[in-house]
Amino acid sequence: MPQEENIFDAHVEIFYKPELGIKDPKAEKLQRDIEAVFPDSDVRVIRTGRLVEAEACAEDEQAARDEIQGATDKLLANALTEEGTVTVEPKTKPCKSSPPQSSD
Repeated sequence: MPQEENIFDAHVEIFYKPELGIKDPKAEKLQRDIEAVFPDSDVRVIRTGRLVEAEACAEDEQAARDEIQGATDKLLANALTEEGTVTVEPKTKPCKSSPPQSSD
């Protein structure tokens, strides 16, 4: 069976950070470090986060977004303590083709 060609190649960025009110030890340490180096600074660190970059090949932008959102919600995020933002942008280079499917 011939494989369908993907028509939307995307670069995806997923940014996760703790929900407001959830203890964030990394932010607390960063705040202490800033205060130690710059004692007169008005900079206040509220939350830290993490960025995950991925590539997606899908039928369209919404399909790419849905695929990445589903995967990250199941594998990367704790829905009780984190909130996430997904950004999908077209890639300038096309996705690598997938290997042919076996027809056993």
